[in-house]
Amino acid sequence: MRAIFKLISLLTGLILISGSFAQKIEPSFIQLPLDKGVSVNLTYDMVQDNSGFLWFGTMYGLVKYDGENYTTYKYESTNPNSISFDDIISIFEDSKRNLWIGTWGGGLNRFDSQRKIFKRYVHIPSDKNSIADNIVWSVCEDKDGMIWIGTGSGGLQILDPVTDEIKNIDLNLNDTTEIKPSVQEVIADDNSIWIGHSEGISSFNLQTTNIKHFDLAEANGNIKGSSFVNSIFIDSKRNLWIGTSNGLMFYDQFEQKFARNDKINFNITSIAEDLNGNLWLGSNNGLIKLNTKDDELEIFRNDRENSIAANYVNKVLVDNSGIVWASSYNVGIAKVLLSPSKFNLLQSEKDNPNSLSANNVKSIAEDENGNIYIGTYGNSINVFNPETGKISFINIPQKGFTVVNSLAIDKNFLWIGTRNSLLKYNINRKRFVNIPFTKEQKSEVEGKSITALCFDVGQNLWIGTYNQGIYYFSEEENTLQQLSISELKNIKHANFILSIFSDSKNNIWIGTYGGVYKFDSQIEKFESFTHSKNNLAGLSNNYVYSILEDSRRNIWFGTASGLNKFDTKTKNFQQFYKNNGLPSDVIFGLIEDNSGNLWLSTNKGISSYNLQDNSFLNFEKEDGLQGNVFNSSAYLKSSDSTIFLGGMNGVNYFNPANLSFSEYNPPVVITSIKIKDADGNFIVANPGSELIELKPDQNSILIEFASLDFTNSEKNKYQYKLFGFSENWVSLKNDNSVTFTRLPHGNYSFQLMGTNSDGIMSENFASFSFIITPHFYQTWWFIPAAIIAGLLILFLTYLLVLKTKVRRAIKIQNIKEEESERVRKKTAIDFHDELGHRLTRISLLTEIVKRKIGVSFSEINPLLDRISENSARLYDGTKDFIWAIDPQKDSLYELVIRLKDFGDEIFGSTNVNFNVVGISEEFQKASIDMDWKRHLMLIFKEGMNNSLKHSNSKTVSLTSSFKEDEFELILEDDGEGFKLDENLKGDGLKNMQKRANFLNADIQIDSKPGSGTKLSFKGKFPIKSVNFN
Repeated sequence: MRAIFKLISLLTGLILISGSFAQKIEPSFIQLPLDKGVSVNLTYDMVQDNSGFLWFGTMYGLVKYDGENYTTYKYESTNPNSISFDDIISIFEDSKRNLWIGTWGGGLNRFDSQRKIFKRYVHIPSDKNSIADNIVWSVCEDKDGMIWIGTGSGGLQILDPVTDEIKNIDLNLNDTTEIKPSVQEVIADDNSIWIGHSEGISSFNLQTTNIKHFDLAEANGNIKGSSFVNSIFIDSKRNLWIGTSNGLMFYDQFEQKFARNDKINFNITSIAEDLNGNLWLGSNNGLIKLNTKDDELEIFRNDRENSIAANYVNKVLVDNSGIVWASSYNVGIAKVLLSPSKFNLLQSEKDNPNSLSANNVKSIAEDENGNIYIGTYGNSINVFNPETGKISFINIPQKGFTVVNSLAIDKNFLWIGTRNSLLKYNINRKRFVNIPFTKEQKSEVEGKSITALCFDVGQNLWIGTYNQGIYYFSEEENTLQQLSISELKNIKHANFILSIFSDSKNNIWIGTYGGVYKFDSQIEKFESFTHSKNNLAGLSNNYVYSILEDSRRNIWFGTASGLNKFDTKTKNFQQFYKNNGLPSDVIFGLIEDNSGNLWLSTNKGISSYNLQDNSFLNFEKEDGLQGNVFNSSAYLKSSDSTIFLGGMNGVNYFNPANLSFSEYNPPVVITSIKIKDADGNFIVANPGSELIELKPDQNSILIEFASLDFTNSEKNKYQYKLFGFSENWVSLKNDNSVTFTRLPHGNYSFQLMGTNSDGIMSENFASFSFIITPHFYQTWWFIPAAIIAGLLILFLTYLLVLKTKVRRAIKIQNIKEEESERVRKKTAIDFHDELGHRLTRISLLTEIVKRKIGVSFSEINPLLDRISENSARLYDGTKDFIWAIDPQKDSLYELVIRLKDFGDEIFGSTNVNFNVVGISEEFQKASIDMDWKRHLMLIFKEGMNNSLKHSNSKTVSLTSSFKEDEFELILEDDGEGFKLDENLKGDGLKNMQKRANFLNADIQIDSKPGSGTKLSFKGKFPIKSVNFN
């Protein structure tokens, strides 16, 4: 979760500085800018509240500062809850986190920071319970929560913050005049209130209410006006210090008297203590640092670099992180950083012979003894001994001004490339020697600007020039060869050589203004890599200032627009830019430390890149760098792992393993919550609220926040998570706000983490929760209700449509059935008449034939009998068919009657008693279709025939019943019966089952030998006609 912010594990120790050249820790002064529209140049008082915010009392309002943004509270004539007056001279925070603000002419104010309202206490001459004067110099709180007020001409008062009752305190100064002293300072001790005023200092005992006055004139040498007390301070050891108009005084608790510090005879306006126990004093003669252990003074005046902007310092404050804030009225506020610099620095210092010859460092190299050679603008090379801290010089034997562009060391020889020559220096003998060039070789190199030098594995020297390509020099073979990359590759600016690097495979990499080129020493050919707008996996920029092969055998390039990582297999480049965390896209130097992290010098400070968590840690001038702009060829990792980086104002050096980082855990606070509704209006919510409830259209929210480490607020970084929206932590680079738009309704919790200025994650965090209520159509019940309503509407619509369709279908069906019945009726009549007529004639003709033939044709008689018999049977079957298609017979009653008639007919001439049970007139109401009539008729005719032929029964009964739409018909005899498993395979029984299945009816046959047979049919009639009316 904290991966982007965590520091590389090696960065844990303190900077180790060799004793003999240990640098003195100098405070760093940074002036707050005046371009924010805030009058910090007119600040009279400063305080840091319990939440970590800084408050400035200015001539033009009360200012709250979070390191990035200023919030100003001013007097508003139409708002009674605004501050009473803009000119503020005192600020105090009580135990309940209320701010008390004293003004110059507007009385006293109590500020409720949660509700953002002021309560005014002003002097009203007719009201004895009002404050005594509208000029309030000082405010404090005693252990009982009472507020003590020091005024300009009204003396001292006590205010009860619960009842608002005000009580006057008489200081009993034995003054014959009635004029009350101007109380400049009130401060609470354990059981006392110390009161500094124009006549000295007094102590009020909270237990006895006794007042004791101390006249400081004698301790101050009876100097006129020396008793005027400006400030009182109790340090961490409970020592009492008093700043007067004539110096600093200390209260000796054993002798109970005040002693004067003879070294300080200035007007002391303010006192504060830093984290190391040193006192910082504001005065009319500069900012004073007092080491109370040895009584040493250091005075910072505006006559030196890196100091305050004005000598008059009216207020000093030390914040929780140890930063000293010094306000100079009419000039501004200085932020004084006391932490030791992370980086050692070598610079040119006036009148210091043990400093660099010039500040603009162009090249750096190291010899076998660990001495560091530093080339600058000028005719000298600086030789720095890290063990002794001493700097010696090598004077270049050239006429006129020159620049040492590049340095390279081979064994005991230092090779020097200047803007107009190549030189060789014997380190042991400390003298320049001739390079064994032939006359032609010398003329080839002489006068050229040497920009880069590099030895390959074979100790051959590669010489880069400005616009003349690259030279390859073998001193052993005494050969010099010029390689013009522009001619070889036909690429513009490729002969401007910026950097040369020899990798582990003895390939030579050459950085130019026209891309980077790899010289393969095995095949002695160049391979080019240049920037192309159409190739996203290509080199990011053609200006290649630095080249590095890391311990993983990756090749890195620093360019004028991004850091590039080269994949030697795919030959693709991975680019890193400012939006990835770099301080700048311009990369000058590249070095790998012992932990595998890359260090980059840029034109905006330096950066450490952690390859494991893909994070950048950036450093700027405020961290102790020579400046923010470095030079392209001035970088080195020495044999003891010290990194040297040169720039425009000197060279920084450090061991990454020994860097120290701030352990300060700053408060992380939410400074502003702005909610935007559908109309674009902003509503400001209270960041201190535990839960904020928003309307459905208030679904866009802007959250601003701060990590209250003021060291370098721009380097404070943040991570946030919005529960209810995402479960992932989101890292912000340098932004201190986040906006969410069109959030869906629901419950949300915003959580925030932040770092200090060194990138260390603070243990403190901030959070708040909010609810976006849903529209009525987004509530949990709306969707089910809408679905139900929709389904109901669909169902009713469906029923309506279905009813319409059914009515139409029934109407059509009725028309069809009427037409069908008409056709069936006519067909039945016609068929009956015609077929009956024809069969009758056949029968008559057969009889006539039989009579005419007589006995002489006895053999033909049987045939004629069979013709007559089949004709009769055909006629009987035809009657069943005609009956079936006759629509007038489409009723259950007609069916049962027809079966009864059939039974009477076949059983009438036998000894079998045939009974019919259950026929009812109600059967007339049950209409059945033609299929039911036909199949039921055939099933039970088959059953009756089987009973007559096979059962030898005495009684056969046909029972019918009808209830609603269900019909049951049972044929039962008392005959011999049969075994079902032996007789069910017959065609007759199978056909009966098929006909029942066709009617979706159930048919059961129950029989066993000696128990008769029972044939049961049960089924539901299909709908033939429906009446919806």
